[in-house]
Amino acid sequence: MGTNAMEPEKRITFVVLWVVLFVGWMAVGPRLFPNLFPQPPKPGRQAAQQAPAGENGDGKVPNADAGEGPEAATEVARVEPPRQPEQGRASEEDAAPPTESLTVPRHPRRSVILGSPDPDSGYFLHVRLSTRGAAVEWVELNDPRYEVLEPPEDADPVPQVKIVGNHLLDAHGRPRVPDATVPLSFETDSDAIDALLQKVDRTVSLRTLDWDVEKVEKDDAGNNTAVTFGIRSPDGQLHLRKTYRLTRKLAQGVPQRTLRDTDPEGYLLHVTLSVTNEGEAPTALRYRLRGPVGVLLENAENTYKYRDLKAAFLTADGELEVADVLHAGSLIKAFDKGEVIDLHAEGRRFFFADIDVQYFTAAVFPTHENATHEEGYWEKVEPVVVQRHPKPERSDISFWAYAHAIDVPPGKTVDHTYRVFLGPKRSELIAALNAQPILDFSTWFGIGYIGRGLTWLLTQLHELGIPYGIAIVLMTLMVRGCMFPLSKKQAIGAARMKELQPKLQALKEKYGHDRERFAREQLKLFQEHNYNPLSGCLPVLLQMPIFFGLYQALRYSVDLRGAPFLWIDNLAAPDELFPLPFRVPVLGWTTFNLLPVLTIALFIAQQKMFMPPPTDEQTRMQMKMMNFMMIFMGVMFYRVPAGLCVYFIASSLWSMAERKLLDKYKSPTQPSGTSSKTAAASGSEPAAKKEGFFERLQKRLEELSAPEIQQQVREGDQKKKKRRSRSGR
Repeated sequence: MGTNAMEPEKRITFVVLWVVLFVGWMAVGPRLFPNLFPQPPKPGRQAAQQAPAGENGDGKVPNADAGEGPEAATEVARVEPPRQPEQGRASEEDAAPPTESLTVPRHPRRSVILGSPDPDSGYFLHVRLSTRGAAVEWVELNDPRYEVLEPPEDADPVPQVKIVGNHLLDAHGRPRVPDATVPLSFETDSDAIDALLQKVDRTVSLRTLDWDVEKVEKDDAGNNTAVTFGIRSPDGQLHLRKTYRLTRKLAQGVPQRTLRDTDPEGYLLHVTLSVTNEGEAPTALRYRLRGPVGVLLENAENTYKYRDLKAAFLTADGELEVADVLHAGSLIKAFDKGEVIDLHAEGRRFFFADIDVQYFTAAVFPTHENATHEEGYWEKVEPVVVQRHPKPERSDISFWAYAHAIDVPPGKTVDHTYRVFLGPKRSELIAALNAQPILDFSTWFGIGYIGRGLTWLLTQLHELGIPYGIAIVLMTLMVRGCMFPLSKKQAIGAARMKELQPKLQALKEKYGHDRERFAREQLKLFQEHNYNPLSGCLPVLLQMPIFFGLYQALRYSVDLRGAPFLWIDNLAAPDELFPLPFRVPVLGWTTFNLLPVLTIALFIAQQKMFMPPPTDEQTRMQMKMMNFMMIFMGVMFYRVPAGLCVYFIASSLWSMAERKLLDKYKSPTQPSGTSSKTAAASGSEPAAKKEGFFERLQKRLEELSAPEIQQQVREGDQKKKKRRSRSGR
């Protein structure tokens, strides 16, 4: 055991390396290498060939930021294997009805609004649906807390956040009228019905035709609460209906904000797809349902999380299995290689599939009621890139959910029901849905539980009327106060080590050539001064999960989104004190952020306060490495959300004040034999001291260094060499 493992600068280096690795992985990695975090899972199958993803006819990639019209929102071309004819239907050549008997249903284009933009209406959502494909154009949150962060200059009032449908907005944030080529959320199609339709008109399909508005339900205030769209197959055998329904949640004895933050029902869009067999023969129908499209991506320049596809399964035993997260950038990379990534049920049932961002999610939960297959409704989920961005990680992604065949007897109706959650990623809401994998909290060492607990604490402080900036400071002080015993133990150990440093240096100069002797003398010195070199590492390790949990609580707290503090408009984004007159090369910085500069300045001050001055070449090298890491951390922290910087500043000031206080009131380091000498001087018998860690360690070292033990070791080595030489022959 050498002195290097005991020195305080080593422990500080250990702590900083932990922080740098964690924050660097979360911050710099996805930004510089978006396609490497993580690597996409192995594909289920290979595409035979593929057109360039998301390109227009001229080979140029459409620019999503420039709003290049509906043609920018085209799906990535993917060559799929031929799909087999559906069970219960004859092939087109054998049993398809004559073209003369087929009719393409035609209905007028209409839009239907569900819910209300009024937050006092009892609805949480404001939904616009289209008869085109019986699909959703956009879903808006009417909570005043969820306004867009960057509204158009002429916007009055500020628009509300749209969870889906943002691909229909132009560069100025104004909605565009979608044409038949623009994908819409939750549209449905079927190969069998489309094949019949295209016998009459090759340009139409279930998702491009307008469905009939068969029924609209209203509440007592006159707001639409449900709508049913319907369409018949060209041969008249099948009648498809799709019903969308919202639940009105009136606050009765509960504050409206509490209701919105704890009850997920108001954020659920209930979707029912009904298939009625109006023919005389049994039939089976396969369909596919598109997932959410145009999920909101905010603060793209600074965010650390882009659009992700997540999915989870329920096993036969009721266990929840989570699939690998598919990132937008990873999907682009996989598709460019010709890979196709599908998520298959494989004997399980899909519990949910969602597209989510940092603060919001659009998650589809199949209920599997009336399922005629052991795997429930879905056979597989196929990710697709809807709108490709020049920066792949910013691309818009969605999925197709492929259903198993629905067996429908004559004159019967089969319903497939879904719950679609469209709202903020609050722990209480997601927990009520039993869908914790949607949250981005880490599962390592209980970090997720700590993060959720600290998020709750932050919310409780704010509900007392405390601004979020002050609440972050108070939460930091409360957490650091609870950690004070650990910090005190660590500080005392560092102070003792600092006092012992001259004696250790003398031992190193005297016994540096003899490692065994140096180790024994070092242990003896530690024993005399009652110092355990491992006592400083344990507090650090215990603090790590708390630090990471606090980091994640501030990073993923939706309440910090748009929360002001001092000159800061949004605690979930960099403070952006003023714009720079130029763009920093390579790094791309366009604003001056003050809080990261203050954070790094305090880190450097802490380093100078806690680390002793270098005494040899090795410690000087460590000091240079620490200075380099501070520069690296400064680059990493420059785009960190302001709320995190407030935490780091408060925590650093606490640490510096804590160290000053402990240095002022600490007791001097005394050799462990002092008490024995005092007892002898007073004439009393010293208490028998139990053999401690150092006594046992030193005793073991002495046993191993005994001549007879060394001789046994040498003889054992010689026997091993002889056996190896014989086996080599």
